[in-house]
Amino acid sequence: GAENREGMLSRLARLVTQNFADSCAIDLLGPDGAAREVAVSHRDPEQTELAIDSRPIGEKVVRNRKAELLGHIPGGRGSAMVVPMLTRGQILGTMTFVSLDSGRAFGGSDIAMAEDLARRTGLALDNWRLYLEAEARSADLEKAVHARDEFLSNVTHELKTPLTPLKLQLQSFFKML
Repeated sequence: GAENREGMLSRLARLVTQNFADSCAIDLLGPDGAAREVAVSHRDPEQTELAIDSRPIGEKVVRNRKAELLGHIPGGRGSAMVVPMLTRGQILGTMTFVSLDSGRAFGGSDIAMAEDLARRTGLALDNWRLYLEAEARSADLEKAVHARDEFLSNVTHELKTPLTPLKLQLQSFFKML
């Protein structure tokens, strides 16, 4: 369920900080449309929060469905980008990438890679949701088949029960002839 999904997203955020950005946060949209941070990772394990407040940028990304690149983040060192996780025309959330300590500024090729990663992450999340829905439907179908089989068994038994005395009477009658 949700804990497995969030575990996968936490592992993804760690991979991003090992290979691409100094910090990464993943926010998912709830049924009410509000973003909820489900994963955050930093190259420096001492940090526990994202170096910038990405919520206002994330809200803009959700509204526009387009990535935002901050060439310079407040404080003057590094850059950040927030990209939407889109799948089948729906926005599932955002991914935020921050480059601070490495002194590297994100550019056009970085945003293209981040968008591709976000698209693939959105696709994986959508596939996960579809799998869970199919699993639930399968369980419901199994219950319905079991109920049908039980009903048919009872009906068959009830139909046989009144026939048994009639069958015995007919056998007795034919023996008398």
